[in-house]
Amino acid sequence: MTPIDLSVLADSDGLPEATRLTSCGRRVFVQLRRDDHANPGVPSTLPAVLAVIDLDKTGAERVVDVDPAEVVSETNYWLITHTEFGPGPSSHLNCIGGTIADTTNTFAPEHVNDLALDLVADLLFFPDPCSTATYAACDGGIRVFHAHTGEAATATAVKLDFPPIEVALAR
Repeated sequence: MTPIDLSVLADSDGLPEATRLTSCGRRVFVQLRRDDHANPGVPSTLPAVLAVIDLDKTGAERVVDVDPAEVVSETNYWLITHTEFGPGPSSHLNCIGGTIADTTNTFAPEHVNDLALDLVADLLFFPDPCSTATYAACDGGIRVFHAHTGEAATATAVKLDFPPIEVALAR
């Protein structure tokens, strides 16, 4: 393990507040909340962002991208939460700040922690490995949403020959 200094991405309190991590190949994506610890309850002046870390680079060059546009907008983002209620581990997807506030639920053998945001096409892709026959809304496959509104872009999930748990964009 090698520590990676993200202090250059900190807000005014000096802490970047790294929360969630995910990886794709040799890149790590780090969610930075940017809370203002000096003034509890007051939002930081900097918005939450995703930092992209390239593990094949060294030193300061490892941080290759820090861009608030990796969330939909300053006030519009997607959130995955988890519970253990129902027929299995459940994952819940919400579009915060969009026009559709519905929660997309999935029950599967494990929690879903991935999604892929395509800002060029304004689409969000969510892998739904739902395979629980007792859950009537089970629609396993890749769910596609309009990124800004939260509205479903397809009537049903894009079917695959396997239950997806991760998703990445490729052009």
